[in-house]
Amino acid sequence: HWVNIAASMAKEYGVPFMTPGATHPRIPERFGAWLACFGDNAQASAIAEYAVKDLGLKRGVIWVDTAVDFSVAVCAFFADALKHYGGEVVYEDYFEVTWKDFSAMAARLKEYQDRGEVDFVYVGAIPDNCGLIAKQLRDNGVTIPMYGEDGFDTPLLVETGGAAAEGVIFATHVSLEDPSPIIQQFKADYQAMFGNPPENAFAALGYDAVKLVAKAIELVGSDAPEKIPEGLAQIKDFQGVSGTISYEGGSKLPNKSVSVIEVKDGKFVTVKQIAPEYLSDPTIAK
Repeated sequence: HWVNIAASMAKEYGVPFMTPGATHPRIPERFGAWLACFGDNAQASAIAEYAVKDLGLKRGVIWVDTAVDFSVAVCAFFADALKHYGGEVVYEDYFEVTWKDFSAMAARLKEYQDRGEVDFVYVGAIPDNCGLIAKQLRDNGVTIPMYGEDGFDTPLLVETGGAAAEGVIFATHVSLEDPSPIIQQFKADYQAMFGNPPENAFAALGYDAVKLVAKAIELVGSDAPEKIPEGLAQIKDFQGVSGTISYEGGSKLPNKSVSVIEVKDGKFVTVKQIAPEYLSDPTIAK
């Protein structure tokens, strides 16, 4: 929501706009903005691909937060991608961001689980809700796998969910536990500057967004607003903290992989990097 407002103002005044973490893939089309992050259609497709092709789980229930545009969009992309990979949406269920009691939804899901009619649940939730939902699912006897999106990339998942967060799988931009030198150097520099470690992948995305603009200025030799987009369009194989970033074929959405994370012993562990073979048409979401 806030990115839409800021990007529309930037467009009106002819100022290039780069968003670190607003993942709706229609932002470039609507506002001419550039993304440092992958689109929601990419992260949804990565989890659908992982569920079906890696784990053999095809029958999913989707929980959608109808009060949050991000949730509505990413869940629509997930439903589309799941069908593409040969899976099935058993049903969708709906909640709103202010809810604190998910027991009725969990009870309904448990009935399907106990009849053997569903393999997993995919939840589109903001960071404040993901741990609470995980806990209430497990407290109400739901044992099937739980999948999520980058909103799950928060310490709140384990802090609020406790043991219920164990085994939860979600998509995000980068695992800060990855031992690669570029990630560990970023963590050390962040700690030195701010006195605490980066909370999640969005810190890395913010850093990459600024570096991408700096690279664009370097490539065209100018910081004039009308020249920066020319530089961004030339970026290929940029080594960012959140991965290798390229803008290809005139797209303002970066070509980059998705990190699939599983909670193991309370830690976020990368189980796979996926460059999705299928991307939903961005226009299927509002």
